[in-house]
Amino acid sequence: MCLAVAVQAQDSGAVEPPYNRPKHAVGLAGGVSTGAGFSYRYWPGKSGFQVNFIPFFDGGNTIVALGGAYLHRIIEGNHVNLYGYAGAGLFFESYDTNYSTFNIGGGPAFEWLIRDVVSINAMFGLGLQDLSREIRLGPTGEVGVYYAF
Repeated sequence: MCLAVAVQAQDSGAVEPPYNRPKHAVGLAGGVSTGAGFSYRYWPGKSGFQVNFIPFFDGGNTIVALGGAYLHRIIEGNHVNLYGYAGAGLFFESYDTNYSTFNIGGGPAFEWLIRDVVSINAMFGLGLQDLSREIRLGPTGEVGVYYAF
């Protein structure tokens, strides 16, 4: 009998996710280490990924931003989530000469949920910038707004 009460007490303390979260999200995002532009997130469970992409064409000038990130939820709440990220981004510019830069970074991030399907995300940490030329270590920051479905 004591064993049954102990097992029941453990089961009643189990924490369920706040709600059944959508797995897909689209939006706009940008940052030093994850690229910029239109963004897609696939988040099937605690871990997921994000892809960002946008091309700019202006006459003979071209700018392309492409990036992605691995995401992992650490703490889930009803309105705010804490997660970690590790990302990489490539920026390519073509004016008179071609120039590209490759950046990587990672750190903690916050997701503020608005009405369960809209979120505002802020990611920050440390990154290595311009890996293709002169490597610099510095702070990195990313922001995004998403609609989940």
